[in-house]
Amino acid sequence: MDWLSEKAFCMFRDWTKNASEKYPAYVFDIIDESLLVNDLKKTISSAVNSLKKKENEKRLNEGYDIGFLIGFINSNLNLQWTHEYIHKQSTIYKNFIALKAINNYFKLDRLTLLRINNVYKYLLLEDNNICGTDINIEKQVFKAYEIDLIPNEENDNDNLQIALQNVNKNVLVQMLDEEIGNFLPDTENYFTNKEIEQLLNDFQ
Repeated sequence: MDWLSEKAFCMFRDWTKNASEKYPAYVFDIIDESLLVNDLKKTISSAVNSLKKKENEKRLNEGYDIGFLIGFINSNLNLQWTHEYIHKQSTIYKNFIALKAINNYFKLDRLTLLRINNVYKYLLLEDNNICGTDINIEKQVFKAYEIDLIPNEENDNDNLQIALQNVNKNVLVQMLDEEIGNFLPDTENYFTNKEIEQLLNDFQ
């Protein structure tokens, strides 16, 4: 499917042109162009798999399958590229990775983690006039996203790790809540109906 490579490159050129207007300080030069082709292929595969789950009655409508694929490719590919080439350059994402790096370090250095937890306990209790203060930090869960966004660590009973995970989850939610612009022109600009039908057959 070499013809898909040309489509992917063309789509990304248009996407970056539009994205750079909103994010002029961001860099959109990429290291590996083959990833763009993989993104497109995975998107098409996901679209076809999602289409198979649709009610048969809907799919009986003429042009439904083609329209579904066209819409799915546009929204899904735009979402992927927004995360990969916009979110990953944002301060929010860098904060997320910085906190993740700290958490990963403490998983390797349990002694330092223990010491910092002791410092945390001391600071919390030294100027506290409440009898029987609960020093444990509650894990945050974001039910609006249906799942806990960051899996629990193996040793996540440490207050420091729980606190880091809570902050990281909040940072991640900020990123997910950020309004995403659609920088990709309509899929019809790149694929004919005949080509969409070919994709439906090839990715079955």
